[in-house]
Amino acid sequence: RAGYTFYRKVISIVNRALLRRLFPLQLHDYNFVQLYRRSVWENVCVQSRSTGFLIPEALIRAHSMGYRIREVAIEYHARTAGKATAGKPRVIISSIRDLVRFWWKSRILKRASSGP
Repeated sequence: RAGYTFYRKVISIVNRALLRRLFPLQLHDYNFVQLYRRSVWENVCVQSRSTGFLIPEALIRAHSMGYRIREVAIEYHARTAGKATAGKPRVIISSIRDLVRFWWKSRILKRASSGP
């Protein structure tokens, strides 16, 4: 994306690769502009506390509940004001922790509870 530093590009690539590898929902971008029906937020219970994984978790949960997820390409415009905070190490670590915890609960524990 225009305006992204090399560091931000690497973080984004790694984030998308992890999400695509670990979860069945295959989107181009998980943290961009989203529109939801009210019923999604009424039925989806997000447990993530990190800002970097909150929306991906909501999308993955909604998808697993049978909601249709549709991606529409839009033109990206670089930030003209303000300062990005999502690339800070503290935010990244928190997001990875939430991602791994969610993956563990949704895949490993579910598989163990369903038995052989």
